[in-house]
Amino acid sequence: MREIGKDPGCGEPLRRELQGYRKYKVRRFRIVYQVDRGARTITIMAVGHRRVIYEELAAAYRRQSGN
Repeated sequence: MREIGKDPGCGEPLRRELQGYRKYKVRRFRIVYQVDRGARTITIMAVGHRRVIYEELAAAYRRQSGN
């Protein structure tokens, strides 16, 4: 979390329906976050194992958007 706070661009950008989010790798886990440079905020969206985190976050996004 400290690394993300120091440099919000340190994570890799995500694609497809998770575009706009970034991922930061910590061993087998991922931190998925979003950066709002205008408001100078970082929002942690999810933290979890790499095997399931993207599918769970995408499913939550689809439920929220109604698709």
